[in-house]
Amino acid sequence: MSEVINNREQHIHQNSDRQENLKEIFLGLYNGKNVDEVRAQFDEMIGKVTVEEVAQLSQLQRHILEMRDLPRSEVERLSSEHMSILKGNIENLQQPEDE
Repeated sequence: MSEVINNREQHIHQNSDRQENLKEIFLGLYNGKNVDEVRAQFDEMIGKVTVEEVAQLSQLQRHILEMRDLPRSEVERLSSEHMSILKGNIENLQQPEDE
C-alpha cells in the first residue's frame, strides 16, 4: 500500500513541475520571446498537453493580459501565438471505436 501512496505523491510532484515548466515556457511569449523559440522549447520540454493543462494555460493567459495594459492587436497576436503552439499538441482523450 505504501507504494501506491508514494507513487501518488511522486505523480503530484511531477505534475507540479510540468505545470511550472508550461507556465515558464508561455511566459516567454509575454516577455518578448520569438514564437518559434517558444514552440521549440515547448516541443522539447512538454510535447503533448491535456485539456486540463490547456485550461490552466488559458487562465494564466487571461491573468497576464488583465495585468498588462496591452492594445487589442497585441492581445490578439499573443492569443494567436499561444494557440499556434498548442495546435496539434493536445492529447486526444476520446477512446478509439471498436471496429
